Amino acid sequence: FWMSPEMIKGEPHSYPTDIWSFTICMLELANKVPPNSSNRKRALWLTATQGIGDNFGLKKPGDWSEKFRSFVAAGATMDQTKRPTAEQLLEH
Repeated sequence: FWMSPEMIKGEPHSYPTDIWSFTICMLELANKVPPNSSNRKRALWLTATQGIGDNFGLKKPGDWSEKFRSFVAAGATMDQTKRPTAEQLLEH
């Protein structure tokens, strides 16, 4: 559930994949389950093709602040070259 799109696709990857995994951990804490947790194969396919989905992956986005929603959205950017660094997220 925590694998980044680039890892699933077998593309070269580096530190941005850790940002993706951290973001999924944040979503798991917020939702009490990782995104698309009902089926592992489907979760892999959806992550590789669509990312975390609607509402930044939050089941109840209205329960969370705009800052948290934008933090999760930034960390779950599909394109690893556009995903923020850990330093950038610390300043978020």
